Amino acid sequence: MSKKKNSSSKNKSSSNKKKNEVGTTNSTEWNWGELEITLQSDICIGNGYAFFGTIDTDVVYDRNGLPFLPARRLKGVLRENAEFLHKVGLLQDDEGKSIEDIFGYSNSQNSNGIQVGNGYINNFDEITENLDNLKKEKILDELLSKEKILDLFTSVKAQTRIKDGVAYDNSLRFIRVINQYSAMEQRKDEPLKFTAGIRYKSSWKENLEKIAKATRNIGINRNRGLGSVTCVFNPRSNDRHV
Repeated sequence: MSKKKNSSSKNKSSSNKKKNEVGTTNSTEWNWGELEITLQSDICIGNGYAFFGTIDTDVVYDRNGLPFLPARRLKGVLRENAEFLHKVGLLQDDEGKSIEDIFGYSNSQNSNGIQVGNGYINNFDEITENLDNLKKEKILDELLSKEKILDLFTSVKAQTRIKDGVAYDNSLRFIRVINQYSAMEQRKDEPLKFTAGIRYKSSWKENLEKIAKATRNIGINRNRGLGSVTCVFNPRSNDRHV
């Protein structure tokens, strides 16, 4: 396996923190909520790795092979949509509600804006605990390998560049995508859902609801039918660590 860019291996596998965790604070002005992201198509948020000869662009997944949506990418796409809404005059820009207030200033090391956690599949904690217990007992090792678990949630698509109906030479690429439909549901038409924790201030609630609703696409190859989602901001969460 080779890398497209320099990146440490820990970026490929998350440390499997508690679902939605984005830190804690003693300040009473902060609230804890969730972003619920439902796939409306297959999706790929690339991790920067390639398996030459097999996979040119891979998804992000943890040490068990469970795919997740990286916090940094989620915050980035939320900001992208916030800037669009602001441009067309649909976002409140009162004092304390600007894009910089909500998301912090670019390249700032001391941002007081929102904090967004990784987006994990529903029941992530329970699934991870069960997988870890089974692996400790050496039960079904082969069936529970990282590769096998990843295959439950993903598939590989071939793509090529075409102009005027003719494919470019040497343009064939293979991309791994997270499948739209969940492998964990009894119904085969049940779309996969991810939940990401978010820490925010009450004054940002209305803007965050609009920003989430405007988030329709995430990831790469959006113009090729990938990355379509619906996103809902839930202002309350049962987990104060989000």
